[in-house]
Order: sequence, then C-alpha cells, then structure tokens
Amino acid sequence: MNIQKIKTTFVLFIVLFTISLTCSQNAGVCVMRGICGDTELGTIPCTNKSDTIILNQNTQMNLQSLSLFEAMCPHIHEKADPEVCCDEFQLESMFITVYNLAHLGFNHCPSCLKNIEKMFCEMNCSPKQNKFIKVKKLKRSESG
Repeated sequence: MNIQKIKTTFVLFIVLFTISLTCSQNAGVCVMRGICGDTELGTIPCTNKSDTIILNQNTQMNLQSLSLFEAMCPHIHEKADPEVCCDEFQLESMFITVYNLAHLGFNHCPSCLKNIEKMFCEMNCSPKQNKFIKVKKLKRSESG
C-alpha cells in the first residue's frame, strides 16, 4: 500500500467518523461489527445492530486479538470483562492501520498517534457505539 493510499484512507476515516457523530437512544448496542469488505482505501465494516459482547475467558476471540485490544484500547478495557462491539478481524485491521500511520510520521508525535488509536477504538469497539454512530444509508458493493 503506498503512502498516498494510506493518507487517503486516514482522511476518509476521519471524515466518516466526523460525519457519523449523531446521538441515538440506547447504550450497549452495537451499530457495526466485523468486516464486510475491502477497498483500496481500507476495510468496510458490517452494519450489525446487536448487543455488545463481553470479553472474558469464554469469548471466542483469539489470545493475540485480546492482547491487541488490551494494548490499543486500555480506556475500554479498564474494567474486568468489558463489553465491546468489535471482533478480532476489526482489531487486526485497526492495528495495521495505526501501524501504517505510525510509519507515515505520526510516531514522531506519540500523543497524536495515541489519539488516533483511541478514535479507532471508540469507533470500532465502544459499547456506546450507538450514541455517536448512525448508519444513514446502505449500499451493496459491486462484488456483492
């Protein structure tokens, strides 16, 4: 992936996140979970209005993904058995995105990189996802 595509992906995520900031009623309801496709700009999350999942030893998420979650989203993982809206595929995608952004120069500003990481965690994993993300329109991709 070249630098221009990574920059474009980052800008796209920021724009989508900013546009999507709206309020809903219930806490603990996910608006999206999982990955439903890939584009040259990044992954596309699945719309999925569902309850949060509880992360604990009974969760079917692999240990590497749980470690990624603990490292990238400590503000969500503050309590034992946190409720989340993300799955292991989203965590891996988030890690790759943040890793690529770090290599674009964000690693020279640790607080900037941490804020971007926190934004991705909130957008993908927050148990209050429905408070600030609202799906306005669905469109089937060319590949189905």
